[in-house]
Amino acid sequence: MVAFAVAFISLATAGQHINLGAMRMLGPLLAAFFSLTLVSLFPQGRGWLFVGLSLFAAFCTCRMGASKHAYLSNLAGFVSLITPNASIGCQLPSPVP
Repeated sequence: MVAFAVAFISLATAGQHINLGAMRMLGPLLAAFFSLTLVSLFPQGRGWLFVGLSLFAAFCTCRMGASKHAYLSNLAGFVSLITPNASIGCQLPSPVP
């Protein structure tokens, strides 16, 4: 209950709450879409995957300073680097003969 009170006091208007909530949803969705698209495009080419992820992270970093949606860019940047780790390391179990 106290956490809700702190959250409501920290932002001035209801519009800021809605904007922050929208950025918290859109940033990870954008990052997950982009990173999973890269994983599907380069399933065997790790080098190209990391080049694409690095370029996207650089793009998000540049947008953090020059945009009013810096929080969205921040979330998209680090979530895009975290998301492929789960899909790169997972392997399908081999069929039992």
